[in-house]
Amino acid sequence: MENAPPEPEGQPPEVLAVGPRQPPPSDAYMRVAGMAHTAVAGALRQLIAMDDFPDDERLHVWTWHTALCVLTWDVGEAALSIAHSGPLRAGRTLNRSLFEYAIRAHYYARTPSAAVIDVENTEALVRRTVRAQATHGVTGPAITFFKSFFSAGTTKAKHPGTRDMIKALVANITTDAPRANVLVDQLDDEYSLSTAFAHGSQAVFLDVFYGPENQVYPRTRSLTRSDELLRGVMCMVAMLAAFEVTYQDDFGRTVLVDAVRTLGPFDPVTTIARQNGLRQLFGIAWPSS
Repeated sequence: MENAPPEPEGQPPEVLAVGPRQPPPSDAYMRVAGMAHTAVAGALRQLIAMDDFPDDERLHVWTWHTALCVLTWDVGEAALSIAHSGPLRAGRTLNRSLFEYAIRAHYYARTPSAAVIDVENTEALVRRTVRAQATHGVTGPAITFFKSFFSAGTTKAKHPGTRDMIKALVANITTDAPRANVLVDQLDDEYSLSTAFAHGSQAVFLDVFYGPENQVYPRTRSLTRSDELLRGVMCMVAMLAAFEVTYQDDFGRTVLVDAVRTLGPFDPVTTIARQNGLRQLFGIAWPSS
């Protein structure tokens, strides 16, 4: 996995650069990562045990939280594993998903009515998903069902905006308005860079090409294993925080944040690739100036 791909035919060898070989994160980092994944598993058990919901809004928030917790536990395992020894661009892409799970959980915690609306949009999303089959791809006995289901309602499924979800996360954690504004912008930038790896947009040029001769880096030169491991851990912290805000119960956030602090001190300087907005949000390595 760490070998460079073969040089393109006709290209001089100096055009390709492999990128730095990185050792795995320390045992201390891996212990904290294990704690985070275990805490998410415990949160899922707590959610599943709940059976008393005062109204439909709380039930729908719980529905979202349970689904997002399952995804955080499942996808999070892969993200932490890749941070340890896999290709880091893939790890950043999975961490982007973990971040989105967390901010969505916070959004519904602050806006329960939106949780109801978005659950009710499930059928619209399914209609959009099966649009091709319903119109020309299904044959046999299933076609009657597909066509009747497809024509029974809209295919337009609304979803919350990313920045609105980020604002919900920040508002749930801090009431310091100037600091909150900085964090919203920083987390929005962080999400945008991660999205570039997921979508293949122009921002990936910053990581793939480098130097006066625009060398091509098959392996990232910007991301580090420790940073990506902590990014995954902090996304899990953010998810646990959403549950604590909503259900007024202990889901292990404080213990996990304290464990992350023992890994410091952390460099407070933010670069394009090494952003640390989530650590700062939870009071870890906030710059002094």
